[in-house]
Parts: sequence; structure tokens; C-alpha cells
Amino acid sequence: MRFSCLALIASLICLLSSCQSQKTAEPNNVASPQSAASLIAQADQLYAQREDMARAREAVTQARQAHTLDFNNYDAVWRLAKFEYYVATHASSDGERDKAFRDGIDAGKEAVKLQDG
Repeated sequence: MRFSCLALIASLICLLSSCQSQKTAEPNNVASPQSAASLIAQADQLYAQREDMARAREAVTQARQAHTLDFNNYDAVWRLAKFEYYVATHASSDGERDKAFRDGIDAGKEAVKLQDG
């Protein structure tokens, strides 16, 4: 009787452990300098084609994503300020111009906080 109870318990443990789902990896909330760097590189490539305003706007988006990934990345935030300025000075609407100027000023202030001078 004792042996059959132990065998039953061992069987249940094996069965339960095989049914347990695998723990999924939690997303890493730490900034990845590599991915921020690749976004900055993409933004630079798009900004080189800024005569096409769609490319300039996409450069802003890429720089903003890089800054979001790594808030302490000076390269991302100063580029964001620069790209926003370009978009603002070439915007076709007052609303886009005003928003780009505001966002560019905010990014510039952040850049100064990160690297004063």
C-alpha cells in the first residue's frame, strides 16, 4: 500500500510538472544602445534625403524612437531637435510648423540637460 501511494504521488508530480507552461521571457525594459544606435543611423540616412518632406518626417520618427529607447542618449535627442527644426522651417501648415518647433525646443532643452556646453 505504501509503495503504491508513493508511486501515485511520483506520477502526479511528473504529470503536473509536464503540464506546467513554460515561463515566457519578460520584455527587457532596459534601453538597448545597439537598437538606439541603429535607429539613429536610419534617421541620419532619412535626413540626408530631407528634400522629400516625408523622409524628413520619418527621420523625426526614427530619432524619437531612438530617444524613447534610450532617454540618456544625447545623439538621439540632439538629432531629434535638429530634425524637428528642419520640419518646422519647411512645414506646409501652421499647425505642423508650430508643433515641430515646440517639439524641437523640448528636445533641445533635453539635449542641453544631458550635455551642457
